[in-house]
Amino acid sequence: MRGAFPGIFAALFIILTIVIGAMAVFWALTSLGEISEEDDTVITEDNIIFSKLSNKVTQEQLEVYLDSKAGAALRDSADTFYSQGERYDIDPAFAIAVARKETSLSKNTCASIPSECNNFFCIKDVDGDESDICYPWARYASPEEGIDAFYRLIKYEYIPEGQDTITEIGCHPNSGFDTHCYCVGEDTPYCRDWVMGVYSVPAFTEEIRNYKV
Repeated sequence: MRGAFPGIFAALFIILTIVIGAMAVFWALTSLGEISEEDDTVITEDNIIFSKLSNKVTQEQLEVYLDSKAGAALRDSADTFYSQGERYDIDPAFAIAVARKETSLSKNTCASIPSECNNFFCIKDVDGDESDICYPWARYASPEEGIDAFYRLIKYEYIPEGQDTITEIGCHPNSGFDTHCYCVGEDTPYCRDWVMGVYSVPAFTEEIRNYKV
């Protein structure tokens, strides 16, 4: 029995060496930016161009999802999200994901602005009327107009800049973009959460794309 102890200690030493070596490799890769401890979201399709997606969300999925998750102002907006998504060739799952991140799908508002502003995506209008109760956020006459404004913003302000993925639009640290970010102040915890983690826009987009009806 005495002869077994050196063998046990040797085996334990080998296991400990392997564990320490693996931790050292992980630390090195993390330091180089190849692994992000915060980026735990698995993104299967990051592109937001609707016609390019193989896993396209259906209008029925949007209806069931909004009925379950949205506030009253957006609960019956599946048709608008889907038709405008086809019109502008922007994934409607992405649009809904942004509205969920920014205002919990109309359950909250941008910086507590009145709900009648119909701004579910926290789009700013710094050149607007400063006396307007919505200022500096944009005001829209209806939920449909607010939804259309988001699609137009992505179509004409982001895609022409070469930002056609969620990580590029949100300025993920590994995206190559650090300006023209949807979430202003990309170094803040909220903006990092916008593109990384289980409560991020990429995570919500995948949830919607794969939502069971």
